[in-house]
Amino acid sequence: MALAALANEETAAQLSSRFDVHPTMISAWKRQLLDSAAELFDKSNKSRKQIEGQVDELYRQIGQLKVENDFLSRKARLMSAKQRKQIIEPNLCEPSISRQCQLLSLSRSSFYYAPVPVSPRIWS
Repeated sequence: MALAALANEETAAQLSSRFDVHPTMISAWKRQLLDSAAELFDKSNKSRKQIEGQVDELYRQIGQLKVENDFLSRKARLMSAKQRKQIIEPNLCEPSISRQCQLLSLSRSSFYYAPVPVSPRIWS
């Protein structure tokens, strides 16, 4: 019906009587076909609903990561710098040492710093 309405060979009233459907429905279907025709015939294009679903899922993940990040930074503030330094895992590729230090509110230089042992001096 929408294709017949799109062809404009008959009026909406004629199509309505032929298919026994209200003319408003025919007009709505024609408009819907015109609005989504590109999506119907483009196989590589995902539908809007799929894309919106993916966007919603990504926003959910972002929100979850933000909450976890806030939780981690609050916990880090309660620890001493020495305790935070011990948590860092240098063998991980992700997150990098720099990012781990940032998440733990620890300067990267303090992670690498090794105190120099002090030897007692002999005063003559």
